[in-house]
Order: sequence, then structure tokens, then C-alpha cells
Amino acid sequence: MSDGQAEAPHPGRLSDYLSLGVIGRVYRRDLVDEIIAETRSKEKRTRLLPARLVVYYVIALALFSARPTRKSCGK
Repeated sequence: MSDGQAEAPHPGRLSDYLSLGVIGRVYRRDLVDEIIAETRSKEKRTRLLPARLVVYYVIALALFSARPTRKSCGK
């Protein structure tokens, strides 16, 4: 840990310890919905992945941007 980075409490992928719940607590649902409304980005039709979940997905992608997507997803 000499490079100043924190280590995971147990060996394995960091993604094993994170969930949407962590992102959801930092970026509350009402705040994300308010931003989506202000930017007029709400979906016009019912989609499999609503705008709010797309926002959470993009935040998660940014958190793991240094890693290949397949590694971040556990595959």
C-alpha cells in the first residue's frame, strides 16, 4: 500500500464490495430525478432501462473507467 491507494478489506475485485445501493445513497433518487427533469432528459416511452438507471450506470462506468468493462462486470 505504499502507492497511497486503499486496499479492499478482503482479496478479490472491488466491484464485489460495491452495489447500486452505494451510488444510490450518494446520488439520491429525488436529486437524480430533479436533474433529469431540469435537463428534459426523461424518456418519452417506457424503456427497459429508465433514465434514472442510465444515470447510475454512467456514474458506475466513471468509477471503474480505469478497468476494462469485462473485468469490472466480473467476467
